[in-house]
Amino acid sequence: GYSPSCDIGTASSFSGSFNGNNFTFLAPRFMTAGNTFTGPMGLFRQTSQTLQTSQIKNIKINHGMVGGNSQVGLLVGNCEGPISNIKITNSEADGSGGYTGALAGQGNIDCTIERVSVDKTNVQGSGNVIGGIIGSTAGMIRKTQFFGDVEAHNSDNVGGIAGKLDLSGSALEVAVEGVISSN
Repeated sequence: GYSPSCDIGTASSFSGSFNGNNFTFLAPRFMTAGNTFTGPMGLFRQTSQTLQTSQIKNIKINHGMVGGNSQVGLLVGNCEGPISNIKITNSEADGSGGYTGALAGQGNIDCTIERVSVDKTNVQGSGNVIGGIIGSTAGMIRKTQFFGDVEAHNSDNVGGIAGKLDLSGSALEVAVEGVISSN
């Protein structure tokens, strides 16, 4: 089927290590008309723990835009491995079905997020679980900052770092500045 993501890796998920060496992805766009694509959406649709630990690090995204239904993030839609040293600026993430964040839409316990900076970026969505960095995660978020706005419609779980931290999730040494709203 059609995948509007760059989809680094196999057709279903990325498994391995990706070091961007601080390369900047300038103006990447991952969208479909009306945000109707269902399934993970982002530069990496999904990372996987199936074969080996997937790891993504040292990437910059500037003037990016991502839009989809659920599990929407500029870097990865569904995260199952560590992410570190990522910088996102002047970008937008829009999810029409929930689980939306600037960095990632959803993450499991193996999705650790460390040293991530998101600046001048807006996240918006309808449906549940909208966050500045990640929609929902069971993993650890550390040394991460979000400077931008989060606007949610018909959402119960909204936050500047994460819309929802599952029971095993944690956020340490984080900063948020901007307007976080839900209606």
